Amino acid sequence: MTKSGTNTWHGSASEYYRTKGFEANDYFNNFATPVVGRQNLVRNQFGASFGGPIVKDKFFFFFDYNARRNATSNEVTQTVPTTTFASGQITYGIPAAEHRH
Repeated sequence: MTKSGTNTWHGSASEYYRTKGFEANDYFNNFATPVVGRQNLVRNQFGASFGGPIVKDKFFFFFDYNARRNATSNEVTQTVPTTTFASGQITYGIPAAEHRH
């Protein structure tokens, strides 16, 4: 909630900064084998507000700004097709060379 207009200038600023050093590891990561490390995370949350009179006792202004910046990195594992699959040779089950009657 903000106050109604006033004839004096008012303002505020805030910042919340969090890095990997202040973050606990995930509960399930601790019990994984091998133990999975914490995710890289840098979070910067900041804001400011400013207000004052435009016309004394009549008209006032107020400005407020809040923002958050996240920088994360995640490990990505991808499956790549084999050379035979890429060339169009697709086999299912037992290969034809091994399937003799």
